[in-house]
Amino acid sequence: MQNKLLVFSDLHIKEDWEDGISEIKRIITKQVSYSPGVRHLVLFTGDTLDKPALLGSNASLHLQNLLQYLEQEVSGNAQVIFLQGTLSHDGNWMELMKTSYPSLEFITSLRKITFTSNEDECSMLFIPELYNVSKEEYQELLSERFNYIFGHGTVAGYFTSSKDKDETIERTLLSAPVFDRNSFNADFTIFGHYHNFV
Repeated sequence: MQNKLLVFSDLHIKEDWEDGISEIKRIITKQVSYSPGVRHLVLFTGDTLDKPALLGSNASLHLQNLLQYLEQEVSGNAQVIFLQGTLSHDGNWMELMKTSYPSLEFITSLRKITFTSNEDECSMLFIPELYNVSKEEYQELLSERFNYIFGHGTVAGYFTSSKDKDETIERTLLSAPVFDRNSFNADFTIFGHYHNFV
């Protein structure tokens, strides 16, 4: 079975984001449709909100508009997954929303998912930005081989040494994990957090 992935990261939905939500809907509508033999995955790899939004705020209403669209018009043709990002951005919105949108998946802890069809098996590891999780828990999962690893957080080794060092110190002080780019055993690894391609 063919995998077709559509990945969004670090949207940082703000109060004035109605045009952004419309554009995301347009992209998803164009890219995702029922196709025999194709497994569609629409993934949001963290920092969906710019800052924790109060229910009823414009940012929260934009988010709910997106979730409603995904629940009603996309989830029948694709698996839709949201990954927890940085606490200062995403806060706990997933915990508040997940019961209202049962067709969508909200990943707030380390999770391994394997898709099996008649022809193949596809393994995926999801790493939200977690705090105070033991290194052993990560190491055990990262010792396995995956087709895809998706995450949100700091991956050392992609930028200049000074930026790497500053970021690593900051995340370590927050008890957030810092990954080494060579520690991923996967065909494809996609992480949110940096706001650019590396």
